Amino acid sequence: MATQSSAPDSHAIFADTATVTRQQAEEIAQAQAESQALDKVAADVSSAMSDLIKSNLVVVRRKGTTIEVEIRTDILFPSGSATLSPTAVGVIRKLSQTLVALPNPVRVEGHTDSQPIDTAAFPSNWELSSARAASVVHLIASSGIDPARLSVIGRAQFSPAQPNTTAAGRNANRRVLISILPPRIPRSCHQSRPARPSHCGDSELTLTRSAWHASCTFNQQVCASPETGARQCELHHRKSAMIQSVTPMSSPYRTIC
Repeated sequence: MATQSSAPDSHAIFADTATVTRQQAEEIAQAQAESQALDKVAADVSSAMSDLIKSNLVVVRRKGTTIEVEIRTDILFPSGSATLSPTAVGVIRKLSQTLVALPNPVRVEGHTDSQPIDTAAFPSNWELSSARAASVVHLIASSGIDPARLSVIGRAQFSPAQPNTTAAGRNANRRVLISILPPRIPRSCHQSRPARPSHCGDSELTLTRSAWHASCTFNQQVCASPETGARQCELHHRKSAMIQSVTPMSSPYRTIC
């Protein structure tokens, strides 16, 4: 995983402006907009679920470019069942009220412990975890969220949060994970059309000092996150290098992220 050492400790910003192409400026703005949108989603969800968070029944966390809402299955389903309990219905509806006004895609994952199951309804934990995730998705969709935004994954016992060797570990592994993904912000005309229209030429834009700083800070935050893969960090730094390459060496506006 990438660490903060992959980025320098400070920003060498020498002037108020720096020149980049329109496409590069739009890419920076889009990345910043996505990050800010996710921060707001995390705050809204945490506020809506505050009572359950205090009771340690729900955990809300930012993981890279995703907001995760982890709900213990103890409050969602009876043992060996994929039918939501009355308490669970209220919890999911409360979360759905926050999500309904957002554009974000939502992925629901069902997880079980390692205890085997072999019933007519659920021959294995694959079926049980998938059915539990599907029950949650059906309830979310019934709250008015576009089903096209929703997806279901059953992970059975194969993505444990803790070792299954203790009762506490198995209890932690029985969970539903609701991942709120980055909103699908429309791409710029450079990215969405094979033939570049005249108004999307190679004209240059000016980035202010604050925009440079925001871009560099965003790169460092991404790479500092323990959940960020090395590949994602590398891509962010390549983008910074690309921006540097279009700024003349003689320009006093050059900076290094």
